Amino acid sequence: MISAETILEEQQQFFEELRYNKNRFRDFLHTMVHHYRQPVRRQVQIFFHAPKNSSAYASAEIWQRLGATVAEGATGVPVLGADGISITRIYDISETQDAARQGIQSLVWRYDARQDSDTVDALFQSDPGDTMEQRIFSACKRKATEDCMTSPELASLGAAYVALARLGMDADAIVGLPLILAKYEDVPAETLLDDISRTAISVLD
Repeated sequence: MISAETILEEQQQFFEELRYNKNRFRDFLHTMVHHYRQPVRRQVQIFFHAPKNSSAYASAEIWQRLGATVAEGATGVPVLGADGISITRIYDISETQDAARQGIQSLVWRYDARQDSDTVDALFQSDPGDTMEQRIFSACKRKATEDCMTSPELASLGAAYVALARLGMDADAIVGLPLILAKYEDVPAETLLDDISRTAISVLD
């Protein structure tokens, strides 16, 4: 059975590795695309222990409040409780009963170009000649420059990757190369990931 010490050690080793490994950093961004609203340490647990196709995690109590129950035999993902010592589990929407119901599925927003393009266009206004991808990247750059505690360049690239992929765009084609070429400063990885999550939330929500 996993312990709090094991989780903390796993997270710390990951943060140390991430400081010098761009490929690992990009791998983690794939997880962040769907889970950027979760606290960073929970995102790490999802990265290590969740199926790649997971889309929305919450505790059994939250799912119950939303009218669903965790299915029998669901394994979930082990995370630290609020006290930092106890172990609790969070569960993907696919591990709940009645997860196919319209009311619960609607909680997991998925970009639909036909339905959402006008709304997204209104959110990211800048130079009329810019593509939507350029507008999103510019919004991430502005927010990262204003708010980030670490590297604004890496934070803006990471947030742009998350936002673009969340909107169904080819994030690798747009910011993959800049991420590889960016100066990978020796910054605390947890703080950088927190900056990326907060920037993505500011831009997308």
